[in-house]
Amino acid sequence: MFHNPVLFRNFLLLVFSLVMAGGFTSCKRAYEEGPSISFVSREARVINTWQATKVLRNDYDGNNIYDKYEMNFEKGGTTPEGGNFKWTVRYKGDTTDLVSEGKWKFATKERQIRLEMNGTTNLLYMDITRLLNQEMWIKYQIENDYYTVYLNP
Repeated sequence: MFHNPVLFRNFLLLVFSLVMAGGFTSCKRAYEEGPSISFVSREARVINTWQATKVLRNDYDGNNIYDKYEMNFEKGGTTPEGGNFKWTVRYKGDTTDLVSEGKWKFATKERQIRLEMNGTTNLLYMDITRLLNQEMWIKYQIENDYYTVYLNP
């Protein structure tokens, strides 16, 4: 069919380009703020000790409320029993850390983190809006308050 090696090479490049373009256009972002593609699993990106760089409470700056806001996720979020987590908060002017511990796992096609606190039957679902190796954004609601938290390791 191809007697000219340059034409054959160009044909292969065209086929390869079409296949790659079709693959990328069919990919959906897992999170509204990205990334589009990652070579690291979602669980591996969540597992970390995260510090809040910005906290919004009902769309207002909540950074002036906290001296410390830290979340630690351990391996196991894709297992039925879940992985361990620890959530530490210290309010400004206070000397005591408020610590919540329990189990975490993914929910809703790994777009949410489900937290089950020790000693309670309450569950808290956090929507992941961005998940990179060095950045995670989450949204959640506690009673009538809505929180958006920007985290870095």
